[in-house]
Amino acid sequence: PRATPENLWMRTERQTLRRLPRSGAIAFTIRVYQTRVDALAREPGVPGRLASALRGWPEDVAGCVGAFAVCSLFVWAVC
Repeated sequence: PRATPENLWMRTERQTLRRLPRSGAIAFTIRVYQTRVDALAREPGVPGRLASALRGWPEDVAGCVGAFAVCSLFVWAVC
């Protein structure tokens, strides 16, 4: 199927390190978020912040994850 904002999802992770008060041990947590691209496009301020973040990727990272394709699709979703 053709990739459109309606059938693409963005997956992000929030990773944290926390020191436990009693033991002093470190807990590593991961929270995964999945959101449809068209839903992100409707959130105030999100398209601009996401585009800015993608533009800030170093060239080697952008090439690895296909930033051009992601940016192009996101711009299409917003317009």
